[in-house]
Amino acid sequence: MPPEPPARPEPPALPALPMGTVLVRNVVTNVVGRGSSIVAWLAITPYVLHTRNAKQTKAIACMRRRTGAGHASGSRRASISAAAAL
Repeated sequence: MPPEPPARPEPPALPALPMGTVLVRNVVTNVVGRGSSIVAWLAITPYVLHTRNAKQTKAIACMRRRTGAGHASGSRRASISAAAAL
């Protein structure tokens, strides 16, 4: 019988990363994530507010047309005239 081949030596285990390296990686990931969230808020918020304001303005104008409500100046003139008559 042929002799058994010698057992392969196991590769050396990779050394564990120092705890400081792991913490730095986590901090950097956290800061990048929060920073991208802030940038997204700053970029998206004006668009959303502008769109929402435009829809509300359009809805108010449509409601005024449907109800026949005039501008505030008309009702203001009437209240001034009523106060002057007293």
